[in-house]
Amino acid sequence: IDLTYSVEKLKSIQHQASPRQMLQNILLAHRGISIALNAAVDETTTGTTPVDQITQPSSSSTSFRNPNHQPPGADDILPTLILAVLRAHPQSLWKNLRFIEHFAPPSLLLGEMGYAYTNLCGATHFLKKLDMEGHLAEVTLGGLGEGA
Repeated sequence: IDLTYSVEKLKSIQHQASPRQMLQNILLAHRGISIALNAAVDETTTGTTPVDQITQPSSSSTSFRNPNHQPPGADDILPTLILAVLRAHPQSLWKNLRFIEHFAPPSLLLGEMGYAYTNLCGATHFLKKLDMEGHLAEVTLGGLGEGA
């Protein structure tokens, strides 16, 4: 799954001056994840990449999407957002989220932008509470256990 766009948007949050600009980057990163997930689902269900679908459209359908394709939901987006945050490793993300919480007008935290912000807060909270050493002690040798 290509998360390059979302990773770049997450990295650029720290360079924004206002809560509105920060929220705009969070929203764009969130949308990028949704697009990447849709592309990945389309690729696995049809066996073609989005580029293949555009350059070689099916004659039986005017849509590039698989009709049986289920769009990604929150259960797909949140783990992918966590992965994007891990890949981006944005500086001062927690501090920037607190800045938004305190200084953004409440009207900006509604709708899609508020949903994207809430998801990013959830992802960062999960990562902050994650006990990597504890998990790595349980799983060794690629999940094969100590006896392998």
